[in-house]
Amino acid sequence: MARQPHNSQTILREYVEQQRQERDPDSDFNDFFEFFTAQLLLRDHSLSEDEISEGILGGGSDGGIDSMYIFVDEVLVAEDTDLTIAKTGSRVRVEIIQSKTERTFSEDAINRWKAVTESLFSLNVGVDDFSDVYNDDVRAAFQLFRNTYRALLRKAPTLHISYHYATFRPPNPISAGINGRIRALSASARERFPDASVDVELLGAADLWDRIIHQPRHVRTLATERASSGRNGYICLVSLGQIDAFLRDENGVATHNIFDENVRDWQGLTAVNAKIAEELEEGGDRDFWWLNNGVTIICTEYRNDDNNLTVTNPQIVNGLQTCKEISQHFDGLSAEDRASDPRFVLVKVIRIADEDTRDRVIRATNSQNPVSVAMLRATDPFQRTIEHYLLARDFYYERRKNFYANRGRPSSKIVSLTFMAQSALAMFSFKPDDARARPSNPLKRDTEYRALFNHDVPLNAYFMAVYVCRFVELYMKRHLALDAKEINNLRFYVGMVTGWLVSERCEIDAAATGQLETDDITGEIVQQAYDFVRASYQRLGGDDDAARGSLLKARLQRRMKRDLAAR
Repeated sequence: MARQPHNSQTILREYVEQQRQERDPDSDFNDFFEFFTAQLLLRDHSLSEDEISEGILGGGSDGGIDSMYIFVDEVLVAEDTDLTIAKTGSRVRVEIIQSKTERTFSEDAINRWKAVTESLFSLNVGVDDFSDVYNDDVRAAFQLFRNTYRALLRKAPTLHISYHYATFRPPNPISAGINGRIRALSASARERFPDASVDVELLGAADLWDRIIHQPRHVRTLATERASSGRNGYICLVSLGQIDAFLRDENGVATHNIFDENVRDWQGLTAVNAKIAEELEEGGDRDFWWLNNGVTIICTEYRNDDNNLTVTNPQIVNGLQTCKEISQHFDGLSAEDRASDPRFVLVKVIRIADEDTRDRVIRATNSQNPVSVAMLRATDPFQRTIEHYLLARDFYYERRKNFYANRGRPSSKIVSLTFMAQSALAMFSFKPDDARARPSNPLKRDTEYRALFNHDVPLNAYFMAVYVCRFVELYMKRHLALDAKEINNLRFYVGMVTGWLVSERCEIDAAATGQLETDDITGEIVQQAYDFVRASYQRLGGDDDAARGSLLKARLQRRMKRDLAAR
């Protein structure tokens, strides 16, 4: 008689299948499980669906690595991440994940991790020396880690390497063989990075289900010394120890998702942050709140019970730098030491129900550290206009990361701000190379941003740009059996050429893009565009350099002009 599956296995499989049907019904179950597991395990990092997808490596010759992510001070590192702002002692974190629908843990899988650790984590050997062993995506991911780590060496970074192995295994004891392989893997990683923190996590069906049902807390309590109420809010004095406790989860770990709606990321060792750290360290007779702008928390509800504020769905929209410095100041100290600090920070707690007020508060309260233009794009009224326009056309524009993903909207219908900028660059700005290699430029640089996002551009141009590029992306994924690297390299070029073919002209502008019709975008024409692009891409080497450089778009333009003239 066949052994019946454990309840946790049945429940997990049914839950993942429900998620697949709701979010990405065209995906293969195994592929979706890789995406789902990565999103679950990295939940506290609040990554967008695009960011999760870009970290998935997959394919053959992957060294047992389905996905890999690199963080510096909890910020995801991409090819164009600016590392110059990283502070001394920055925390570099590497997350390596393998997700299998098998019902067991394999010793061979851990052995493969050990092999890739001994090769690609060895900085004295080039990653391309292993081109016959590991695929392009795996080597590129480790090269990104090497570039990141080396760029930060003068700042004496700390390194943490985590291996996560997730399967549908029932909750049985781990064998001695598996435990022995784990010890060997950890030793191999520490041999290459003696000062690194290394952990290996095995997650069976029951472990994954436990992660699913224990969602991050959305209700927190803030103990205040004094709280004065006003219209829909409180202004409070909160001890440094209490604000530190508010920032940590039940395991005492400083969380990141409470800053999801903050307009800026960690700013590193700026003059302001250095001053905050200095003031925390020195103490003296001055109270902390005298010299600090404080923290602003927005929420959907609050309740005050004898100066204990119970806050629902809190988001810290101003004061991230202050909070980070407070957390770092208290790291490693005992609960008694934290509680004994006599100083206070000023905290505003504001209950907000509507989006317009929320955006105004976010923009108005951010002035302590310099704020780059890109950080405030989500609150641009024009971005909200685009969001409403796309919403009426069954697309969900995530001005704020994970806003619609957390509400269970289908992945294929969710558009990030970065994907919007990339699509617009490719479709009506004739910059598919920038869309591939420099996607953050139009969000960082005010002149480029205003050229791309303005009322002179028909709203339907934004819709058609993302419609075409998402259609292309899904077609390449579902029908062409391409790996993630080639899709990433070609999707915006193919989107651009698709627009040319439908409109029968080159370099279509925003007005022409807005005149495209969804019914004109078919698999047949996308296939034609892909064949057209791939021919030139292969002639230029068929690699990242070809996709990032300017030669490919110029060659495509010349060929298209010849073809159109010959018709």
